Amino acid sequence: MVSRKMIRCFYILLLAMLLLAACKSEPNPTSKNGEQSAPPGSLELVFTYGSEKEAWIKDLTTTFNGGGHRTGSGKKIFVKAVPMGSGETVDEVLSGRRQTHLISPASAAFIKLGNAQSRTQTGKDLVASTDTLVLSPVVIAMWKPMAEALGWGKKPIGWSDILALARNQQGWSSFGRQQWGSFKFDQRRAHISRASSRQLCITVLRPGSSIRRCLRTALNT
Repeated sequence: MVSRKMIRCFYILLLAMLLLAACKSEPNPTSKNGEQSAPPGSLELVFTYGSEKEAWIKDLTTTFNGGGHRTGSGKKIFVKAVPMGSGETVDEVLSGRRQTHLISPASAAFIKLGNAQSRTQTGKDLVASTDTLVLSPVVIAMWKPMAEALGWGKKPIGWSDILALARNQQGWSSFGRQQWGSFKFDQRRAHISRASSRQLCITVLRPGSSIRRCLRTALNT
């Protein structure tokens, strides 16, 4: 069930782009691959987003499109939501393949990468400002006895603790747990999982390092 707060945030994101969309003179994107087109005479807003949010975005879009929202001149507002890969949402805008009004990748990191590339090409940001719709935590999961050996329950445990243990040649012996052997850390490949790419950078970055450079390397590996 979609909460009123989620719907309100979605409306704000959409309505913030109405003036820009109304001033554009380019033709609307051509419907393809079964994508729904706007009703005749309506103002169409093209919204591309990371496909992991598809079920949630579909509910919000259906609610918005059924709400009878109109511009000041009386045109009905129609949102065409198109799911795709997060990197693709930014690449399409950079290349001009699709006239997109709104984008919502899985992570703000993709916006930073897109802005960096846009500044190189045009001297200005691709996306001027953003609003956060959803926060998804990246967490550490391990067996409870192992977490307690690291001090969980008595002090906060973070990525720096995991990195220190991974670098320690004594492994779990340094915590009096010789029977557990060496420490093993598992994650999905960074170029497949966007969460893994951010997790990798959070884990290995040193103070003063560039998260943008790290993410670019991880995502292009």
